[in-house]
Amino acid sequence: LVVQNASLILSIRYVRTLPGERFFATTAVVMAELLKGATCLLLIFLQKQGSVKQFALFLYDAVVVQYVDTLKLAVPSLIYTLQNNLQYVAISNLPAATFQVTYQLKILTTAVFSVLMLRKSLSRLQWVSLLLLFTGVAVVQVEQGQVGERGLVVRARGLGARTPGFSPRLWEGSWGLVVRAGGLGVGTCCL
Repeated sequence: LVVQNASLILSIRYVRTLPGERFFATTAVVMAELLKGATCLLLIFLQKQGSVKQFALFLYDAVVVQYVDTLKLAVPSLIYTLQNNLQYVAISNLPAATFQVTYQLKILTTAVFSVLMLRKSLSRLQWVSLLLLFTGVAVVQVEQGQVGERGLVVRARGLGARTPGFSPRLWEGSWGLVVRAGGLGVGTCCL
């Protein structure tokens, strides 16, 4: 997972800084979500042992019958779309290392939202870890702030890093993780 995340950031940074015409970030976001959605559908199909009837009934139940859960995916999908588009803006304008460190703020915000909104409790070790993470991000931000004109992009990335804190746990329904991830991806593509 570490190799995947690091290579993703480096490859996006590389193609976004090449001279010449750039691709539309929104197209990249939609294509990534379509790939994730197709993968989730394939996993559900395989879970149903290749039965098209069971697959269709499961999807009908998960999307149409449980329409309230489907509607709950609209807000996280919108936030996720905004976050992914801000990610492309930030990585086009920030050094890869600064972006990667700032991107880790999503761990902190998810933890804070889990404590505040979901009444989860964290151990002392977890709080110390979050404090160390925040300190590292703050040091990088201060160093980046001294560079000057990229402050707006750092703030845009900060907003993008904060938005995932809303999405992972706000809609704990009866769906499996794969169904929720697929629904989030489909919702992002629709937006």
